[in-house]
Amino acid sequence: MPETPIGMDLDTIDKLFASPIVDVVVQGTVTAVGFETASGYPAPMTRIVITVERARGSASREVTVWDSGGIVRESELQRLMSRPPKQGATTTAGPDPSPAPDRIIDMLPAWGAPRAAVGDRVVVFLHAVSTRPDDDGYHTVPGTLGRFTYDGTTGEYVRAGKFSNWETVLTRERVDRELTPLP
Repeated sequence: MPETPIGMDLDTIDKLFASPIVDVVVQGTVTAVGFETASGYPAPMTRIVITVERARGSASREVTVWDSGGIVRESELQRLMSRPPKQGATTTAGPDPSPAPDRIIDMLPAWGAPRAAVGDRVVVFLHAVSTRPDDDGYHTVPGTLGRFTYDGTTGEYVRAGKFSNWETVLTRERVDRELTPLP
């Protein structure tokens, strides 16, 4: 069976629902998407805010989810990777006095997943994590492979990240059976 690079064998929907690393599963609507850099992470993260409609586990009406990828300035990415920012190229005529442009880098989410967008209806498998003292957010489990987005043409939720031959469809019937509406 294929495994994620972080060693989790979560290739089926049943395994995701049964996994001990999944603290909560939520269904809801994405209400905000932002990009941030967090200390200790070598790349930017996408911060997704979801208004929760149904859940399995303890969830509030609104949850913050950290997902892979994001948009970041090149200087910030170099800082995160502990590389000094470029100050200019050296040529045979000496250093270029003009600083290198601080380009915007689009770090795409893992495993070919599309970026979450405001208005997306999602089901997300979450692991509680704290990246900062003021953060009570979650990470998707495992990465974008634990995020499913509603497809209005089929009426089913489709896994955002694709990894080998993993199961990719989560039916509405399964969501209704596994998750309970929040009061």
